Amino acid sequence: MPDRKTHLEVDKALFGKEYNKMHAAKDWPAKWMGPRHRSILHDPTSDLLLAMALYPSDPLGAFASGFAHDLIDAASTKAKWVANAKRHKRRG
Repeated sequence: MPDRKTHLEVDKALFGKEYNKMHAAKDWPAKWMGPRHRSILHDPTSDLLLAMALYPSDPLGAFASGFAHDLIDAASTKAKWVANAKRHKRRG
């Protein structure tokens, strides 16, 4: 699972600033749900609502950051699934 630092580095590279409150809000349920936390707050509707609530002066940038967060998390999950599938395939 990508950590907050990774999300903030992507923010800085793509948007020129960090949206720390966005990532903190999206990942807050991870404290008790672990990787399953991605089943909530990791969708475009949640991204938009969080962006408007947390960054009223820059909701578009915050929305883009939230959407990028979702994409990074999805890619990370997919990479783990592929690695696990290859490992199981080798065991035959």
